[in-house]
Amino acid sequence: MEAPAGRRVRPGHIGLLAALACVVVLGPRATSSFAAPPPPTTTTTVGTVAPAAATAITGVLRDAATGAGLQNGCVAALAVGSPGSPTINNISFDGTWSIDPGATGDYHLAFYTTGTGNCSDPIASTPVPSWYLNQALTGNNPNNITPPPTAQAVPTGSSGIVACLSTTGLATGCAQPITQLSGTVYTVGHVPVAKACVFIIPPRGNVSGTITDSQGRWSVNGLPIGTSLVVGVVPPFTGPNGPCTTSNGPPPAPPTGQLQPVFYKDIWIDLTSPSLQDAYTYALTLGATPFTRTTTGISVCLSTAPGSVVPRPSCDPPTPAATTTVPLPTPAPIVIIPPTGRSERGTVTLAIGAIALGLAALVATRRRSDLNR
Repeated sequence: MEAPAGRRVRPGHIGLLAALACVVVLGPRATSSFAAPPPPTTTTTVGTVAPAAATAITGVLRDAATGAGLQNGCVAALAVGSPGSPTINNISFDGTWSIDPGATGDYHLAFYTTGTGNCSDPIASTPVPSWYLNQALTGNNPNNITPPPTAQAVPTGSSGIVACLSTTGLATGCAQPITQLSGTVYTVGHVPVAKACVFIIPPRGNVSGTITDSQGRWSVNGLPIGTSLVVGVVPPFTGPNGPCTTSNGPPPAPPTGQLQPVFYKDIWIDLTSPSLQDAYTYALTLGATPFTRTTTGISVCLSTAPGSVVPRPSCDPPTPAATTTVPLPTPAPIVIIPPTGRSERGTVTLAIGAIALGLAALVATRRRSDLNR
């Protein structure tokens, strides 16, 4: 079910937890960190922005079996009829990629991985590399590859190109990434936190993220299958490119007395720690809870307590104070004696009546006796 969550941020463009290697051509792939790439050219977080270049080609590369973005994935674009070194770029953790050859025309696309994440290093044999669309790629030098006649070319400006790599041969199908994580961010007293920055941190590569809505709700869809993910939440802040953005570094650490960032569940994040260069490992070392499948109802609690406070304060709603009810005394029942009925109270009443009649009779007898005298 699609939760009424905040705005979805395109992976690799949020800046807060994005990995540098996934946006730097030919750069070595780093672990997921709080280091941010240069200001994005496209985002769904901030208002109107410039569209992608007309010469760019965009799409997604997935593991054929799981739908996950491939670790150390690479894409190369080679102009049709123009042999030479292709344009090469890294592929983000979630499988999304964008490559700009710099000139309009038709291009062949090659997809592969390397053992290091440096896309100029030798092409790995597993998963099996291929030209688009599912055509064999031979050779292991990415700067010297030739497409077969059966490779399918795509024009610049194309988007939504889907390619898959398999470990058993050329891919014949591709699993869809269907994992979803969603929940709500609260503060003490179960008060929703709007515009909080939520990040889904993988072991390596870029992250997915979103911003909570006015009710503190968030949802991130299309995450890879079977990949361990950590949820990190930072209190609302505005960076150089809008909400939840930074400039090549972690977000500012909130001052004392302000809401503090946490990993799920209730693990304080020291935003000044150098360990954030590997945010996923840092989170697990501290005891964060990873997710490997679709999970809803993830409740994250932000409080003003400093990091030294363990366990951290709860955001659960306050429990109503217990009340004691003192019963009122039960009034004595009014007994009505039926003509043939009987009760203890009725018996006493009859006895009193009999005594009264006896006394009256005795007085009357004495009066008669006196008169006779």
